[in-house]
Amino acid sequence: MTALFVQNQGLWYCVYTTIAIAFLSAFGTGLSIRVRANVVLMMPMLCSMKGKNFLLFFIFSMLVQGPMTNTLENFDRAADSVVCGAELAMNQTQQLVP
Repeated sequence: MTALFVQNQGLWYCVYTTIAIAFLSAFGTGLSIRVRANVVLMMPMLCSMKGKNFLLFFIFSMLVQGPMTNTLENFDRAADSVVCGAELAMNQTQQLVP
């Protein structure tokens, strides 16, 4: 759910998708030996050093994404402000020079 929400998906879309994936996983784990085997094989991987590094990377990337997006938006607004000031100066200069 968090990955979809970070990618600016709708809140209800994230909730419905998470519920659907949880239901399918629970249903598949209960009925299919292949799904159960995959879950059993993936759980230790998430607890290993590589899994911990992956989870830390995922958490860190989510933490950094918000401030980075804000910084990039601020740069865009600053650039627009500079362009506006330059256009204003050009217009004022044209009005002063007949």
